[in-house]
Amino acid sequence: MVAELGPIRHKASADWQGDYASGTDPGRRDYASFTEFADPDGNTWTIQERGYAAQSQGASAKARSRS
Repeated sequence: MVAELGPIRHKASADWQGDYASGTDPGRRDYASFTEFADPDGNTWTIQERGYAAQSQGASAKARSRS
């Protein structure tokens, strides 16, 4: 199955009130960036970004420990 993803968007405000803005969240906050797709049965699924900061920090810590 090939699913077409909708546009990536993020919550425009830090307090989760208000509208969405296009693209990924500039601060890469957990759960703040979204996209959607529909399956063959017509169900819509939402995907949220999570763990970006933790992954980046983990990679930086590994790089420092090798130095």
